[in-house]
Amino acid sequence: MQPLASARGCTFLHFRLTRGGDGLTQQGGTMPADLPPPPLACSLSEHHAGMQVEILAEIRANSVQQGLYRLRVTKDGPSGRTQVSQQAAFSLEPGAVARMHGVSLSMEHQARYRAVLIVEAGDQATYRCERSGPEAADPL
Repeated sequence: MQPLASARGCTFLHFRLTRGGDGLTQQGGTMPADLPPPPLACSLSEHHAGMQVEILAEIRANSVQQGLYRLRVTKDGPSGRTQVSQQAAFSLEPGAVARMHGVSLSMEHQARYRAVLIVEAGDQATYRCERSGPEAADPL
């Protein structure tokens, strides 16, 4: 498998995971069973309160991490387009979680949002999480 990119001792490989009867299987290469967890992981989730949707961003550290996060949320709907951005520095100890609240959108019927979280961990790597919604199972 060819590396997609490399940066200061880190090599990023592209793997495609699919859900099968016995969990997740990897296609396109071999993933070692003893692969350590990444130093950092990010996630985006949505929480509903009536017509409001709050976007929650999380950064989890498996080792000491410092860096900068940028969260951008764009909403498109019948009433127009809204874009909210926030960024800040962070510092995390191993096992710690940083939670970013505060992006709350009023979601009228047929409105959609897209959230992008970019985490720059010092000079080591850049992590990116994306989410679109609202969830199909939760129409507003």
